[in-house]
Amino acid sequence: MLIGVVYKNGECAIVHTDFLDQLIESEQIDKFLRLEGWVNVGDSTLRVVKESYQGIERRQNQPFSDVTDFHGFRL
Repeated sequence: MLIGVVYKNGECAIVHTDFLDQLIESEQIDKFLRLEGWVNVGDSTLRVVKESYQGIERRQNQPFSDVTDFHGFRL
C-alpha cells in the first residue's frame, strides 16, 4: 500500500507503507497522510510497536480460503 508523506525539506512523496516506520524513526518526515487526514509526526500517537508473537501459530495457511462473499462482492 502506498502513502503520502512530507519530508522535513517540504518535498512531498508517495512511499510504500513498509517504509513508513523507518522514515518516522529516522525523523526524515514531518507528516504522513491517513484516511482521517494529515498526521504531524511527533504531535500524536502514531503507531504502537508490537513485539513478535511467541505463541503457537493458529492461522490457516491460506487466509480467507473459506470466504466466498465479502460485503456483496463475489470472491
